[in-house]
Amino acid sequence: MLFQTTPGIHTYELRYAFVNCGCGGTQAAFSNRRLWINPIP
Repeated sequence: MLFQTTPGIHTYELRYAFVNCGCGGTQAAFSNRRLWINPIP
């Protein structure tokens, strides 16, 4: 994803959404969660 923003300090966060697929699960397990932000000139 590319986000166009103004110069300065910004805070970004990564959120997971739960979608009830009818498969009987109520929880999800994640590991090695990372969010990388790189400026592109």
